[in-house]
Amino acid sequence: MPANEPVQQGPYPTPPDPPDGPNQMSAIVTWAAGRLNMRFADVPALEAEIPSPVEGMEAFTGSGSSAVKWIYVNGDWVRAYEAGDSRLRRERLTGTDVIAVESGWSLVYASAVIDTDPEAGTSMVTMTWQQTGVAITSGAQNVALGSLAVGMPIPKEISFGSGSAGSNFSHVNVTTSGSVALRYQVDATSSGATSRWVAVWEA
Repeated sequence: MPANEPVQQGPYPTPPDPPDGPNQMSAIVTWAAGRLNMRFADVPALEAEIPSPVEGMEAFTGSGSSAVKWIYVNGDWVRAYEAGDSRLRRERLTGTDVIAVESGWSLVYASAVIDTDPEAGTSMVTMTWQQTGVAITSGAQNVALGSLAVGMPIPKEISFGSGSAGSNFSHVNVTTSGSVALRYQVDATSSGATSRWVAVWEA
């Protein structure tokens, strides 16, 4: 008579059982199927194949951007993962998708990493870029660097970053309207400065 392992009650044949390979294997596979990550083309296919799910079952529907991972709990299939869910996606942008530079500046490079938490309704943005071309004059100055590109998350409140203008450290001001400005104090004028900046903010 077949026995069952004690943890998940998986069936297996015992020595006294008469040889019956196909049925014995079928019993094991049938038992295991409902405990695996079952895959279906879509939700209707899932519901058609599993009309009476039990707590703890796992399934995966769709593929690519429509993929969803499900867990059956508390009488319903609950999303555990969705490919289009931004909380599970780190978005990376580069170049002019990050910043539109002010006239007179040239964009050497730019990159941004955007991590979004939809439950909190916030995004953390880390932006790194380098500009060159505008003269840095001595003293305390405020210089427009440009504006965040369309689609870039803007701060909930004014945010500061840091960087360098020549050999001097400065602050970058990213406003709630999306404009980006440089605040700095240097001892000497530098023509055509090349400056690298980093700004991190919550949007």
